[in-house]
Order: sequence, then structure tokens, then C-alpha cells
Amino acid sequence: MGYDDGAGDFTFAASLDKAVEIGMMTRTSADCILQKQYALYRRDLVDLSVSALTTPLADGSATLAESLAKKGVFTWEEGRAQGLIGGGQESYVHSSLRNTGAPKPEQSASSGAVSRVTKTYALPSGSVSADVITVDTSAPGVSVRAAMVNQKLGASAPFSSIVSASGADVIVNANFFAAYSGQDKFPVGHVMADGTFLYGVSGLTSFGFTGSGAVYVGRPAVFFYVRGGRDSWACYEMNSKT
Repeated sequence: MGYDDGAGDFTFAASLDKAVEIGMMTRTSADCILQKQYALYRRDLVDLSVSALTTPLADGSATLAESLAKKGVFTWEEGRAQGLIGGGQESYVHSSLRNTGAPKPEQSASSGAVSRVTKTYALPSGSVSADVITVDTSAPGVSVRAAMVNQKLGASAPFSSIVSASGADVIVNANFFAAYSGQDKFPVGHVMADGTFLYGVSGLTSFGFTGSGAVYVGRPAVFFYVRGGRDSWACYEMNSKT
């Protein structure tokens, strides 16, 4: 693809990070491989090959598939027929993260640990349909993570782009925040991601998961005692704009 570790384009140890950077795979999929959380199967190697073929070369002149077509490895028509040319870039998602049996809205289906059903509820204002997702957080291979846009407090992005980049089976828009209006886009309540406490505003209901998958809902009070030199003071919020 034109990348040379000898020229400093990337390092072998961080090659998956480079793949994420150029859009060849999702961050979540790279983490699955780096942490040896899941095995790589034949279907993963096929999907990785497709992703590589639809990814632009280092110089941006063409995709790998287009470059091979120019060299006569296969014809342009064959490349288009297989979706390798003209169909846009395919970002690899690990097979364990794919919901290959996603049900249609009017159907219900179960894939074992994750199931989805569409139900209709009667309200005083009329009926409303809702997708009900059930997840067995104790099942092997199931993990639940809290994530932020660009790993940054106050950042936002269209929900569709968050979904497409995640590689997850199920995504829920969590903390309330005024993400698409005004300047303040900070969340309401506590935020903890990957075991790190990032944001705290006490007195508000929080929804959390332990490392083992247990679920807790409550209002954990957080109290900070800060010392600086001889001075010390108390506060009830962390990384909050107020």
C-alpha cells in the first residue's frame, strides 16, 4: 500500500494503530486484536483483505484495488462486480463485533447474548413503538464500554458516525447533554470510561457497569478534597465547567 516502516511511516508494533488512522479498521476491532480478546478467523482475513483493497494508497493516487486493476491483476469490471472499486472504503470490523443476524423492525430475533424485539406501547397521547434490546452481560465475549467522541469531554459528532465507527452490536446514547445546540456540550452526571473517572457532578442518577458486567443504578455522591501547598478546599464536581 506504499507505507514503509523503514521510512518512518509507521512502526510494526503500532501497525494496527496506523490501520485505524487510515480508516482500514475500527478502533474497537484493533483493540480486540491487540488485547487478544478474540481470535482471528478466516472470515476476518477475508474482511481485512477487502478493507485493504478499498483503502487508498499512502500517496492517495488510488485505492489498492484500483492500483492492482491498473497493473492488470484483474479488470476494472471484475473489481466493480466484487464491490472493490467504486463502492467506497470498507472499514474492517472484527467478526465478534458484527451483529450478522440483526432483525428487521417488524421482527424479533435472538443471537444468544444479544436479542432485539420491537414492541408497541399504548400511552395517553397514542401508541409508540420501541426497540427493546436485551443483553446478557455475563455471557462470554460480551463487554460493555462507555465511550466519548474523540476521547474528549465536550466533543460531539452525528450519532450515525459514532455508530458506524464503533463496530458494536448495540449503541445507546447515554448521558444527557445539549450536543447540537449552544456552546456547552458537557454531560450531566458522572462519566467513567475504561476504569478512569473523567467527570463528576454529584446528586444525579448514574447508570453503570462493573468490569464483570454487573449493572448498577443509583446516585453515588462524590466528594473531592483538594490540596495545593498549604491550602486545601472541598468540591463536589470534577472537570465541570461550573
